[in-house]
Amino acid sequence: MGYRGKNNPFISICFNDKGLKKEVDALQRKLDFYVDIVEDFGADPTGVKDSSLNIQNALDYAKTNNIPAVRADKGTFKLLSPIKFYSGITFYGMGRDTVFDGSALPVGKELREVKLFKIEGAIGTASTPLSTNAYTLEGTLNVVSSTGFSKEDLVILTNDEPYAQGTTNTGLKKGELHIVDSVPSDTSLELKDMVIFNYDVTRNTLLRNIKPIENVILRDFSIVMGGVGTAHNAIYCNFTRNICVDNVVIDKAEDTAIAFFNSYNPIVRNCTVYNSTSPSSIGNTGYGISLMDTCRESLVERNTFYNCRHGVAGGGTRPSILAMIQDNKAFGNKLAFPFDCHEPCFYWTFSRNLTDGCYGGFAIRGQYITVDNNLIFNSTGEGIRVESYTAVSSQFGIVITNNRIKNCAGIGIDLDGYQGRIRESSVKGNTIDGAQTKGINVYNFSNVEVCDNSVINIPNGWGIYAGGTTGNRSSDLVLNNNRVSYTGKALAYLEYIDRSDINGGKYRQSSKEGMYCNSCNELQINGSSFRASTLYGIHIVGGNKHQLSNVRCSLTTDTNGDGMRIESATDVNINGGIIDNNPRFGIYITGSDYVLIKGVNARNNTNATKISVDETAVNKIIEDNFI
Repeated sequence: MGYRGKNNPFISICFNDKGLKKEVDALQRKLDFYVDIVEDFGADPTGVKDSSLNIQNALDYAKTNNIPAVRADKGTFKLLSPIKFYSGITFYGMGRDTVFDGSALPVGKELREVKLFKIEGAIGTASTPLSTNAYTLEGTLNVVSSTGFSKEDLVILTNDEPYAQGTTNTGLKKGELHIVDSVPSDTSLELKDMVIFNYDVTRNTLLRNIKPIENVILRDFSIVMGGVGTAHNAIYCNFTRNICVDNVVIDKAEDTAIAFFNSYNPIVRNCTVYNSTSPSSIGNTGYGISLMDTCRESLVERNTFYNCRHGVAGGGTRPSILAMIQDNKAFGNKLAFPFDCHEPCFYWTFSRNLTDGCYGGFAIRGQYITVDNNLIFNSTGEGIRVESYTAVSSQFGIVITNNRIKNCAGIGIDLDGYQGRIRESSVKGNTIDGAQTKGINVYNFSNVEVCDNSVINIPNGWGIYAGGTTGNRSSDLVLNNNRVSYTGKALAYLEYIDRSDINGGKYRQSSKEGMYCNSCNELQINGSSFRASTLYGIHIVGGNKHQLSNVRCSLTTDTNGDGMRIESATDVNINGGIIDNNPRFGIYITGSDYVLIKGVNARNNTNATKISVDETAVNKIIEDNFI
């Protein structure tokens, strides 16, 4: 593209005739399938004159004449009006040396009002209710009428049902984009993929086609907007398909640098965004890149963010679905979490991203979100926070794996179910070093596993905390093979949980207990090692049906330190294990009944009574132990 034919003998003859050369160059550009905003349409590269109309004329001409590309040479182009883009056009510059200056656009009085580059389709004219309910994994929609729909149509399926059970925000509803594969009858359509949510036809379920702007590429230029107090948007896309923004630098787009709404397959790569800080007086945005309102199959990769409220954000009023956020970097984003997916987001994956010196790393407020293999360094807030900001019954399917969190002023990984119970979620293989208050926190949950994590240097709190409350107990916890060391409080603290499986793991050196369990039922602790805690290796208070097998509790340091201390519990079985080198008892049980202790080696503890069970235990068996 852009070859001017200087090696062509005929064209080279014309170079001495400036007028003829200009005509030949224009002809050559048409043959090479692009037009130039300066050479062909008179845009001013000095930044003195307004070039808005020149650039719009170039795009209009390209659309009318089926020219697939518009080029901007080096220079600064002042823009006092927004630019409208059309389908099938590549708009490109010469890298950072091509600058579009939209800083003098009017100040926005509301969010998404002032936009520099607009790529906007519209809802089409074809519309039909569904005739039967639609369910997850179905690829056929039964409709009242398929008139007006065609193969390859982009369509939007919506209704008035809330996006998640129990939500208190009635403005968040179901919706998703699809592509029509075929129209087999007057009352049905086949989709290229499957329905994601269930749709009840009695809740205003509607299928509409979209007339998208599609197949647009923006690449290799810079944009400067007005900054704080202007509420500017740089690139705004709504009802689009296959839009790619590549190698674009954007500064001072206070509202959003690159915004997508209702867009299928948006791609943003290799971009750099500075200073999207949010016009807080009219709303909270400040997004580097946003994926809102039914965006689907999104890819955001290899971008860099400086001083943005959120580098990447998602949400809106209907779910943004299936986004890949990978290989991005955020530096000094101290206003809020640099990576944030809000409540209506489903099936996002954050992978191989880096945050350094930011307010936290990732805020996960959606459902079925994966956070894998990211590096969070020097966070002034939390490393990874999972919550539903507006209440829902449950927050499902959060997977947090293989992340490294180094130096964090708050909690390393925080699954906080205060607004919605955390369900069917995993925290595995993460390394947390230097979180100040807790390494891993899991609150108000059901069926959560915390496995194979390394947590060290938590000076003011617990290594791993998991719990509920007296009136809202958590349940079904798995703690397998975690390595927790050097904490200001218990290495692991569990409370108000029913059914906990704790297998393996090494817990070492706490200023309090190795593991503290308060009001838990059905603890199963097998093959774990607790070493060099101050008070107790394991401290259990209350609950029933506790089974401890082949546990090692050693080297507590307080003068009253015990290997195990169990209080006010019922049905306690301790089988095997080595309890040694503790200043007082190996095992001390008080206020408990139905106690069985068998096969324990407790001989190397200071008190002559290595295993002490008080008179409360009317029903007890203590046999075959080394004392």
